[in-house]
Amino acid sequence: APEAYIHYSPGLIDDNGRVTTPGTEEFLRQFMAAFAEFTARVLTVIPQS
Repeated sequence: APEAYIHYSPGLIDDNGRVTTPGTEEFLRQFMAAFAEFTARVLTVIPQS
């Protein structure tokens, strides 16, 4: 399962919800892609009722 620890610092996310540090933004994009893939994989093996 994808896992991330994010240390919040003032100014990391602006008032419009944008990440202000390019490296952190790219990390979050990659994490969310991995999380979406993991979620899709898990949902295919959970019985749907």
